[in-house]
Amino acid sequence: MIIVLTMGRSGSSLIMQSLRHLGIRVAGRAFDTKEGAIAQERHVALNPHGYWEEPGIYYGGPSSVEFQRLYKTAQRPVACKMDIRHFTDENQTQNWLDISNEITSILISYRNPSEQAHSEYIGTIQQESTTDDQLRFQFVTKFLLDYKNQYGGVPKAAKQLNALRHKIYYVNFAGARNPCTYITDLCSMAKIHFTPSQYQSAVSNISLRLYRINQNLLSKEEKCWAIKIGAQDVYLKLSQFNHNLETSAEKRH
Repeated sequence: MIIVLTMGRSGSSLIMQSLRHLGIRVAGRAFDTKEGAIAQERHVALNPHGYWEEPGIYYGGPSSVEFQRLYKTAQRPVACKMDIRHFTDENQTQNWLDISNEITSILISYRNPSEQAHSEYIGTIQQESTTDDQLRFQFVTKFLLDYKNQYGGVPKAAKQLNALRHKIYYVNFAGARNPCTYITDLCSMAKIHFTPSQYQSAVSNISLRLYRINQNLLSKEEKCWAIKIGAQDVYLKLSQFNHNLETSAEKRH
């Protein structure tokens, strides 16, 4: 089982899309069909190729009825997406330990906090047609504080869940050099065996969507907030962790 952990607008939908093209069964649908027409239109505008998540699993985590059903009945391999808060929540520790042997990889999607907060703000607030600076400050700074606490809390959670430490990988979609590198690295992290046609399908799917958001779109305030709150420091540590993983892999080969 492959589990993708995420905060909003971090690139997790791209991971799920890629896994599907690589032949992995993913839990959930492109969009939540239970939502109203207006919400559906908003999601399609934000993410036209789908989120590929099961709401019960995303919001309920490993203790949810939906996840337990998937875990007990699904044919392997299978992937599902959850809010990262379920991993850093100490109340979920035993639930993670119970399924540790069946987990192949835990992929944590992350992104520069300023970019991630900005994208989440545009998707949830600016679509309301408001440009209130105070509202933007409150929304973005809260998101950055959550970013610091949740991503920064992963090492502690991993230490408590020792059986999972070697299965955790950080996926920075905005930092990928090109689509082929992204898919190759993703396959290595998720331990996926794929056919040439599946690989090409996955590469073609993301070629037009794998990009780094123009830093100039961010205000100086947003960048400053990320530094002062400490979210930027967490991001740099995650990036260093990935660099160390890549260096270790190169030495082994």
